[in-house]
Amino acid sequence: MLAGCLAVLALLLVIGIGATIFVLNSWRGWVSGGMRQGIDAVLVDAKMDEGERLEINAHVSELMDRFEREEVSLEELGRVTVALAEGPLLPAIIVGASHSMYFQDSAMTDEEKEMARLQLRRVAVGVHEKSINEEALREVLAPLEAQPGAESTIEIQLGEESTMRLRPPAEVTSEDRHAVIALATAKADEAGIEAAPDPIDPSDEIARTIAKTLGEDVSIWLPEASTEPDMDAEPQVDEEEAQDP
Repeated sequence: MLAGCLAVLALLLVIGIGATIFVLNSWRGWVSGGMRQGIDAVLVDAKMDEGERLEINAHVSELMDRFEREEVSLEELGRVTVALAEGPLLPAIIVGASHSMYFQDSAMTDEEKEMARLQLRRVAVGVHEKSINEEALREVLAPLEAQPGAESTIEIQLGEESTMRLRPPAEVTSEDRHAVIALATAKADEAGIEAAPDPIDPSDEIARTIAKTLGEDVSIWLPEASTEPDMDAEPQVDEEEAQDP
């Protein structure tokens, strides 16, 4: 039995869009409602930070509102779901959610929990930057993996066609948790990830993915992006200042 799911946006691929939907006058609303409810349920199950959960739901709601108004086609919605599911963001979110699931409420000391948070963050950054691949991520999470045939598991998606089944938190030992920290540290060091990287902002990355997939300016989905400086732009020089001796 599937006890939970850390693959925060994997439901985008499995929400029912069956042939029977298309004969309904309200099929767009049916799909939209199911998508919203399904994603929110998974975010809650993964213990996503409340602020991030609300921001992600806001982006999903905007996408589905536009879908219901027929401003986004079914084909475009499909491309967005594939981009989210096949990109590096989903595994990176899984790594972050792993701390909430397996470390946050454990008997470990505050120092150990903070170390776990930091090393898992480094791995998440590596996954997002593609300097840590699927195989390495699987190795990091191996101490949490369920035995074949186990009934109570948490299924996560590591790649386009790769899944991994983890044990429920109650079945994970202190030794397992320390092993994850050690493996995460080693993989992050090997990938050259900085010691204290900024955390990935899942809601912002989702907004950027949606914008890119739909061919729209990111400021439409992420207004604050329009105020961010373009690090690749050439510095502007005031002509009058340049002429001053």
